[in-house]
Amino acid sequence: MARTKLADDVSVAVVRYREEHRLSQTEFARRLGWKQPHVARLERGDVTPSLESLQRLARAGVIEVQVKRQGTIVKNADSAGSVIRKHNPENHVKRLASSTA
Repeated sequence: MARTKLADDVSVAVVRYREEHRLSQTEFARRLGWKQPHVARLERGDVTPSLESLQRLARAGVIEVQVKRQGTIVKNADSAGSVIRKHNPENHVKRLASSTA
């Protein structure tokens, strides 16, 4: 569950960034040293972004990611630091425990 939320948040951030900067998937991919299908998969939320992908997006000014004990926060780097979603791993563990009980 937390893994898909991270993929969803990155998807929203990438789409928002591309739209704000009027970039095609191909142009955006080229700027990051990727191929267009990688951007398409990220935008669909099909894959959980690797640490390398998160770092590359952060260095490019697309997102800010904070990984803390309390949870992971993904922010749009351009949009005045608006929080997309805060992930709390403890809630995920509690949901798993209650669903198996």
